[in-house]
Amino acid sequence: MSEIQVFEVLAKILPYLVSLGIGAFAGWGLVKTKIHELAEFFKTVDEALYDDAVTEKEFRAIWEKGRALFQWSFAAKKGEA
Repeated sequence: MSEIQVFEVLAKILPYLVSLGIGAFAGWGLVKTKIHELAEFFKTVDEALYDDAVTEKEFRAIWEKGRALFQWSFAAKKGEA
C-alpha cells in the first residue's frame, strides 16, 4: 500500500472516527446521569419501604424520581427549555 492510498483511506475514515468520538463522549455523560438518577430512585424507594408503609409524601417523591429517569433532554433537566 503506497503513501497516497494510506492518506486516501485516512481521509475517508477520519470523519467517521471523529463523529464516533464525539458521540461516545456525549453518550457517556448521559449514561452517567441516568445511572445517578436510577441510584437516587432506588434510594428513595428503599427509604419509603423501610417502615412497610408508604405515605403520600413518599409516594410523590418516588413518582418524581421515576419521572426524572425518563426525561432525556439535558435542556429540560437544566430548566433551559
